[in-house]
Amino acid sequence: MNEEKKVDIEEEKKCLIETVKGINFRYPYYCKVKKHVQYKSNVSTENNVQMFEKQTAIIIQGPVVYKQNFTLDTVKLYHHNFPNVRIILSVWEDETEIREWKDLELYNAEVVYVKKPLIRGYQNINLQLATSYYGLLRAKELGYKYSFKTRTDMRFYSPEMVALMYTYMKGFPLRNTSIQKERLVIFPPRYDYFYFISDFFMFGNVDDMLHYWDVNRGFGDEHIGESAETMLGIRYANFIGKRVENCLENLAEYHSVLIDYFAVVEDKMLDYVWYKYFYNK
Repeated sequence: MNEEKKVDIEEEKKCLIETVKGINFRYPYYCKVKKHVQYKSNVSTENNVQMFEKQTAIIIQGPVVYKQNFTLDTVKLYHHNFPNVRIILSVWEDETEIREWKDLELYNAEVVYVKKPLIRGYQNINLQLATSYYGLLRAKELGYKYSFKTRTDMRFYSPEMVALMYTYMKGFPLRNTSIQKERLVIFPPRYDYFYFISDFFMFGNVDDMLHYWDVNRGFGDEHIGESAETMLGIRYANFIGKRVENCLENLAEYHSVLIDYFAVVEDKMLDYVWYKYFYNK
């Protein structure tokens, strides 16, 4: 790596440190995001949001949390807050107790049973891909245009969650829709950690989500980087035409991918709890 490239990377890091002061050290806002596309105002009217709800599904994927009825109560809460949104639980085919939940349709909800992949992959990455993908595939089969990807052990309390996603979709349109139709909304990623895109929450056009969570392009036992999040981020970058090779030399390109293809929502805005940290003590 030449000296000029090193200087550029140090400038990137300096920018990150300056941005993080007084905000959030672990997940700072990257300063170049300020160069985002112009926000289109007056997009979030009540009628628009109601129509958006009818186009939206919430995928709740992973092993069901039966303790304290956590997952079932999450379904009930989502239905209360978003009665027009379809709720799809994507769980393993060997789940038994969930089959006794006879009144799910009362909450505009259904269950998709998924067979576990033979190869789990690094950090069980293929398990997450499988339940995410088949839940999203069901949403597409039912005709839904948008979807959340969430987990069975997480719950989002904000009644404004769908309205906020509508604002992101319509307020920050993509410049180029030849590969990806609309932005993918994510929790704050690691801007200083190569392609570390949070994987426990995502929202977007179902077609784009299916590309991101495509289980047909799963992983073996090998791994790239130090986390499943990084592996998924790199794979998606390659899908949209980026050739990821050296993480340091491509740090700036990673930032440009975030700016051009994603939108970041502060996790606190969605008022969420994570069972293993908030309940399971």
